[in-house]
Amino acid sequence: MAELENLRVIGGGSKNTIWMQILADVLGISVIQMESNSGAGFGIALVAAAVSEGVPVEEKMNNLLFDKEKFTPQPHRAALYQKKYQKYLRIHDAVCSIEAE
Repeated sequence: MAELENLRVIGGGSKNTIWMQILADVLGISVIQMESNSGAGFGIALVAAAVSEGVPVEEKMNNLLFDKEKFTPQPHRAALYQKKYQKYLRIHDAVCSIEAE
């Protein structure tokens, strides 16, 4: 399976810079906030236009969407999130074992 180099985001939640930084830190990849305020409907229309014109989706995307800001993972924050996630997993496993009884 191929690994993502970065994640491009658009729409509601992408307007919040704190959320974008959290995504980058938790996912461990760069998160690129796009200029447009459009959401999922725009993405669907973009794919449909590319297919109907017989061009790659990436080509259509590169002509219509532009990067606004790039958020890169901060190693010290990523380590903190990872530590909290490991704690969550231990709690989750403990609760699951109680439910299984």
